[in-house]
Amino acid sequence: MKKLLLLKNTQSGMTLVESLVITMILGFLATLAVPNFLNFLKQQQLNKANEDLELRIRQVQNLAQRENVAYTLEFQEEGGEFEYRAYKNGETPDDDDWKLALDKPLDNITLHLDYGTKILFNHDGTINTDGDDDETIKVNEKIALSLENLNPPPKRCVVIKTLLGVIEAQKNDYCN
Repeated sequence: MKKLLLLKNTQSGMTLVESLVITMILGFLATLAVPNFLNFLKQQQLNKANEDLELRIRQVQNLAQRENVAYTLEFQEEGGEFEYRAYKNGETPDDDDWKLALDKPLDNITLHLDYGTKILFNHDGTINTDGDDDETIKVNEKIALSLENLNPPPKRCVVIKTLLGVIEAQKNDYCN
């Protein structure tokens, strides 16, 4: 009978020391995981921005094909936001024609327009290489985006691959 009473009085659970040890282990794991997760989120934002940029280029290319009219696509960075405008060749664009190139503005992302600010599409959507100015992006030239606050800064870019207007998204070393 005494044995039976001892079994009934035993309590199951964790001691305070065990609870503290588990809390410390979880806290340590969280300090390791949170910065990596935040970097992952930033890189996903960079990928999304590159997809938005590629989408804008493809939209204007398709517009040129659909309407059978040559179009110019122009980019600029204004106040930390990336803007674009598309207009028919030969028309004079208004300053009010600029639209946001990205769905939402992103912090610490830089737009690199080293090769120019314009893409010229022929009426069939192919790339017009007649532009002799330094502002026109030619075949195998790119528009790049980079995330400056990571080391090394990841880069994404959209490359005009061929005269036929093949557009390709690339990343990191290819975008240098």
